[in-house]
Amino acid sequence: MRFFKKSKEKLLIKGVKLAKNDKHQEAIVLYNEALDLDPEYVNGWYNKGISFGRLGKYLEELKCMDKIVKIDIKNNLAWSEKGFVLGELGKYNEALDCYDKALKLNPKNINSWINKGVALVNLNDFQQALECYDKALDIDPKNEIAWIKKGSALGKLKKYDEEIKCFDKALELNPKNADIWFVKGIALKIVNKPDEVLKCFDKVLELDPEDEAAKKYRDEILSSTS
Repeated sequence: MRFFKKSKEKLLIKGVKLAKNDKHQEAIVLYNEALDLDPEYVNGWYNKGISFGRLGKYLEELKCMDKIVKIDIKNNLAWSEKGFVLGELGKYNEALDCYDKALKLNPKNINSWINKGVALVNLNDFQQALECYDKALDIDPKNEIAWIKKGSALGKLKKYDEEIKCFDKALELNPKNADIWFVKGIALKIVNKPDEVLKCFDKVLELDPEDEAAKKYRDEILSSTS
């Protein structure tokens, strides 16, 4: 019995190492070998599903997550990941049901709160999305992604000053993220602050000199102020 357990775990470890190097197809072969040894090996199904997702094979990933919740209906990670996959497939209401199940099992799962917020944004329910991002930030005030997502949702509600403050919070956590400087620049452009917009796009180009969109916006600002 010890050998049986050790074998499937060794296969899993090898698979995870391959997956970390983006060798997902090879990893899936090893996960399948582990699952041949134990068809109800939850970690095998989970990692197999994640690799399918990284390959863009969301229907295959969905099958893996469904298998897990049949084995262990209280697996909050599988419910959360199933929600994410359904969101990628555009099935946002079904995704919300999964996130609710995941959060009932583990209310402190930050990814579930953030991804539930994303699903709500896709359903144009920006207010409820903000509540989800706030829940995530209550758990971890230093979550960069939650600040970015909250800012974007506020922008959808045309609360641009609050949006910019969220992007500032994200930049405090990661000042070298060119994407945040970019979206902050767009928000500042909407509220007509050209000098600050220019600073943002200059920063984007300092971090990513090949960003064509930033070059375009920067040139527009320079031509309009000259």
